Amino acid sequence: MPTLLLLTLLASDPNAASRMERESIADLSTAELAFSDGRTKLSQHRGQPIVYAWFRDAGYSMDAAERAAKLQADYARKGLIVVLLDTESDGSLDQNSKSRAFLLGRFSGYNGASGGLNCSAPVKQTYDAGAGIALIGVDGRLVTRGACREVGGKLTKLIGAELSMAKKGWGDDDLAKKIRALAFGKGAYAAAVALVEANPEPAVQEAIADVENRVAGEFARLDALTAHGRVQAADILIEELAESLKGRDDWIKALAQRQERWLSFRTEALIAFDKHCRRAESALDRGKALSKSQYEALKALKVETLGSERLEAILALSSALGAR
Repeated sequence: MPTLLLLTLLASDPNAASRMERESIADLSTAELAFSDGRTKLSQHRGQPIVYAWFRDAGYSMDAAERAAKLQADYARKGLIVVLLDTESDGSLDQNSKSRAFLLGRFSGYNGASGGLNCSAPVKQTYDAGAGIALIGVDGRLVTRGACREVGGKLTKLIGAELSMAKKGWGDDDLAKKIRALAFGKGAYAAAVALVEANPEPAVQEAIADVENRVAGEFARLDALTAHGRVQAADILIEELAESLKGRDDWIKALAQRQERWLSFRTEALIAFDKHCRRAESALDRGKALSKSQYEALKALKVETLGSERLEAILALSSALGAR
């Protein structure tokens, strides 16, 4: 393509650079690309760009993880998913490793995958001293991949283009594009599918499949939140899905079943939470600081469950009494 024509194309279409580099990849399963939020396939993230960073527990290899942490902070609320892979891990991170300290201490809420290069991930062909980054687009295609020093500088612009594509929809078919824009741009999954009652066009059916896969992923997220006792996050997701799925009876029924299970679990979680707090408060009333294990357990409970003012007060008082 002539240089002038290429520059004209990029200037007129901010998504052009992203599309020009796109590459089809397999719909990776949990065994190949593990997400900690419950979703089991790449297709269940449709409409969300994914940054996949792999690194080793040494030196400049950590640059990829550092870059991923920055992207997580800047774009997670806008829909970006960030996945970190420790290529030296055999499935359980060494308690004393730098990567474990980084993941748990500075990257709260990360999605973690381990198993090194045995996984058929989009990093396999570009392994570079154990560190690199890949960007998977909102359509599930690979946008770019390589060493952090090679692709890191253009990630921000590419991510912005992907997020814009999610809002506006994508595809050559106007109806398919409209379906995706409504589903992924506005979060109206049921309304998006309702645009089409019986349209056999492959492009339209592909768009509907994208929405259905994303809904399956949202249900998987809710199941994972329930299993891990994430009270607040599950409540928020249930509320969002109740609105997004309105008008689609089978989806609403599936949500209601999950909500019923969640309410039962939530009651048990609240009882356990109160028990933990009472035990800690009893020790603090006697002027005794919590042990390190008790303190860390309560900190984890704060993040995973309720994050209430009551727990904040317990942790603050224990710190004042000398807990570390």
